[in-house]
Amino acid sequence: MHSAADGSKTIQHAADHVKPGDTVIVHAGTYAGFRVSAVGTQTAPIAFVADGTVSIDGASTTDRDAIHIAGASWIRVEGFTVTGVADGLDPDRTAQGGAP
Repeated sequence: MHSAADGSKTIQHAADHVKPGDTVIVHAGTYAGFRVSAVGTQTAPIAFVADGTVSIDGASTTDRDAIHIAGASWIRVEGFTVTGVADGLDPDRTAQGGAP
């Protein structure tokens, strides 16, 4: 389990280090947008879960996507509010496998 609870850890840091079966708990606050390219499995998906009111600011990213999922599979994103975005959640629709 990973947590984006303090200033030294970001959601992007967690996204860069997750493995199949991991859950990233994001505590209340406002965070920069992030990109996910990790690969989970059907039996061990990767989850990003908001704990409280969590806002993801897409305006802080170059592509203005709050949560950009590219080359990833079996990723679950739950409970986030997105702001300042071109696309709130941008899944790479060309990726193979994974849940919609």
